Amino acid sequence: MLTGYAFRHMLGAEPASRPASTRASSYSDPARQQRLKDELAKAGIPYALEVSDGKEFIKWSAEHDAAVEDIKRRKVDTLFSGGRNAAFPDPALREEFTDWLTRRGISFEIVNSSGGEFVVWEKGPDDLVRQFMESRPTTDCAPEAAASAAGKAKSARC
Repeated sequence: MLTGYAFRHMLGAEPASRPASTRASSYSDPARQQRLKDELAKAGIPYALEVSDGKEFIKWSAEHDAAVEDIKRRKVDTLFSGGRNAAFPDPALREEFTDWLTRRGISFEIVNSSGGEFVVWEKGPDDLVRQFMESRPTTDCAPEAAASAAGKAKSARC
């Protein structure tokens, strides 16, 4: 029986190495699926795609598991939890809000999800959108509405 170097040399190939352990994830929401791929690429984590039973799975080696789980937790799974996001149908109002956040030193990102653009932030008070809206001038109101709002409690808007 041939073994060792002579046997491998006769076969013309190196012995098969043990396959690396891998992990995989799949989201039914295409935006979340894409977000994970984008975040893995940003972090420099290599991944592969595999389709099984009509579902796309994102696979990575086990050595990156802790980093991937952190990305999933912070950037994909809990992205919209905690009320730290806002969607503005008017792009000008969204830009005004992001400028307002920047002036206050609050970092944010614009995320495309479920067919809309969301402003998402991790740190800061829970009521940032309310604070922003209350800080906006009321010059768009009719004169009588503005006067009426001015005579009411601090959060009155017209």
